[in-house]
Amino acid sequence: KKGKYCGACHNGDDAFDAQTQCDSCHFVPTKRIVFTKPVKTVVFDHKIHVGKGKILCETCHKDVFVMGSGVLSGVQTFRSDDPTAKSKHLEELHEKLCGTCHNSDQAFGFQTRCTVCHIGVKGLQLMQGSEEENGVHEPAGH
Repeated sequence: KKGKYCGACHNGDDAFDAQTQCDSCHFVPTKRIVFTKPVKTVVFDHKIHVGKGKILCETCHKDVFVMGSGVLSGVQTFRSDDPTAKSKHLEELHEKLCGTCHNSDQAFGFQTRCTVCHIGVKGLQLMQGSEEENGVHEPAGH
């Protein structure tokens, strides 16, 4: 309805629940993110965390998805190119680092499975296809 925020109707009774069915309006980014700080070449995949891990978007982006902040006339979205979605809460998460959740209780321990996320410089080059494009990658010859 005009002038109301999404959750006024999308409350689970009148329409799907905007609090629990975020992906009905907002998409999960498909590209993996490669962090360069505090360490280089750490890969983060939203699909794994949201899909397999069943983590809700607001777990990491809680201050971005404040119900009542969007208006219907100019529907506010939180797409991957929205700088607010990228930085507002993620800066706080960076201080906590991966081990906050990857502590062997909530998710696999970060100290035992390093290469799941730490792909190294070579891994980054392969992921981006830079070695093949630059002709650096040589065939094994067999």
